[in-house]
Amino acid sequence: MGAQDELAHDSDTPTEPTSTQTFAAPTPVAKRGRRAPTKIGPYLVERELGRGAHGRVYAARHSRNRNRLVALKVVENRGNLDSLLLEPEILSRLEHPGIVGLGDYFLDGDDVVVALEYVEGEDLETCLRQRGPFSPDEVRDLLVQMADALAHAHRAGVIHRDIKLSNILVDRSGPSPRYVLSDFGISRISEGIQTSSRLGGTYYFMAPEQLQGRPGPQSDLWSLGVVAYVLLTGTRPFEGKNVDELSRQILYGTPVPPSQRMSQPMDDDLEQIILELLEKSLNQRTESADRLLASLRRAERRREESSTTEPARRWPGRATFERRLQRRVVWNWALFWVFVGLVLLPLGVVPGTVALLGVLVFYAGQSARPAGWRWSLAAVALGVMGAATWLRARSTLPDFLEAAASGLDEGAQRALQSIYVSGLFVYYLVVAPAAIHFFAKARRLRRDLALRRLLRAAGADAARRLAQLRSLVDHHPEDSDLHHRFAEALLAQGHAGEAAIEARLIIQRDPYHFAANLLLAHAYLELKCYSSCRRVCDHYLAASGHCFEFAELRQRCDALSGAAP
Repeated sequence: MGAQDELAHDSDTPTEPTSTQTFAAPTPVAKRGRRAPTKIGPYLVERELGRGAHGRVYAARHSRNRNRLVALKVVENRGNLDSLLLEPEILSRLEHPGIVGLGDYFLDGDDVVVALEYVEGEDLETCLRQRGPFSPDEVRDLLVQMADALAHAHRAGVIHRDIKLSNILVDRSGPSPRYVLSDFGISRISEGIQTSSRLGGTYYFMAPEQLQGRPGPQSDLWSLGVVAYVLLTGTRPFEGKNVDELSRQILYGTPVPPSQRMSQPMDDDLEQIILELLEKSLNQRTESADRLLASLRRAERRREESSTTEPARRWPGRATFERRLQRRVVWNWALFWVFVGLVLLPLGVVPGTVALLGVLVFYAGQSARPAGWRWSLAAVALGVMGAATWLRARSTLPDFLEAAASGLDEGAQRALQSIYVSGLFVYYLVVAPAAIHFFAKARRLRRDLALRRLLRAAGADAARRLAQLRSLVDHHPEDSDLHHRFAEALLAQGHAGEAAIEARLIIQRDPYHFAANLLLAHAYLELKCYSSCRRVCDHYLAASGHCFEFAELRQRCDALSGAAP
């Protein structure tokens, strides 16, 4: 049993077989203990493919259809029949070439028997062990097929929750490899708002939110990103000597870019796709399997265009994505200045500058904490915009409107003046926010570019990465997201005290910042400041009513403090 299996954990289905690569095992496993049965239900058993702690898998054929070989999975019923029947129930909803097919299922005495598609090949874990790391093209093909399969499953409301190397089979019976997702034993149907914490899967492949009891469709994408990373590099993105250390790395560590651990060149787009799958924040991670598939197809089109226009270059340079990101930064700055000109041009320099200042105040107010400050700054911004309109209203009409109004009576001229001012007000309400949008986007992209260059330059040197991140935070003290990344890096490297300080700085601006409060509680737990940890948990639980992460962390804190001298 490998390290992954030793750390495997499934609180929902404790009797699920621990080995699922047996669906495709081409070599019979030696008999251990009792002999394999010759018949199970209507199926004639040919040989045993493998076995786990609570079940066995056989190659078998139906007595009335001996032309088709199936993988007959037999699981012992130890009092959780409903849980064991969940896998065939889920598979009955799915029909996709990238998902193992369901043929039949029934009870055989106290056992649950499931007849599954027999895949002629091996699982990715066996394949990686036998032949070493995969090429970028092979990993890209895997991601495309698995993204399509997961998109189908997620549309049906099914979350796999245990994607790993041993649960993806490689069918080599066709002209090109077909990757098949298997073992839906701990999968779940999406149920909307969760009322209980659910932990299931294999720790090395678990997403942060899954580790905290909140698995969702994006958790499957994280696990797929870990699979791709391992296949490319032969190493896992997150390591730990024990479960606690591994959990801390998953929750707060930053993976070394795959290209830093590969001996062969890797195109930048594929690396960026994998790193986006491994983003801890759901807002920054690839949002869906459909979006992942679209990103892969766009990257493939770019590769094809590059090979057509630059035949001498067989793979895009490492700066390809960075050059595109840099162009986006320049483009957004250019659009910002264009819209600034559009604000100033019709209003004039003084009213236009006042209007732009008002929008800047409004934009700054959106990140203000607490909420009272946000509303106050919004009111100030509206007042400034009104002042800009009033300044323009006092000025004369443009020459072309002045000429049109010369033949009108005084009332009509006032009406024309009012229409003109109202039009200007609507105009700058559209144009000025657009200028601020491009300003904010340019700054965010510039930060993302700086972070990317930092990670690439530091490579596997955690101390250097931390020092460069500290320097970046010093240059951008107003960036809360950057502060949070820095706090995560500090905690991942064992600097719990500094991480707590950074988390508290974030919380001063936003007292109910979920991630910062959770990080602070974890930091206090690492420092053995149990009363402070409980206080943070109680504070957030009082505000939210209930939260799995804080409730479980408080229980853990109580257990540790009770055992402490």
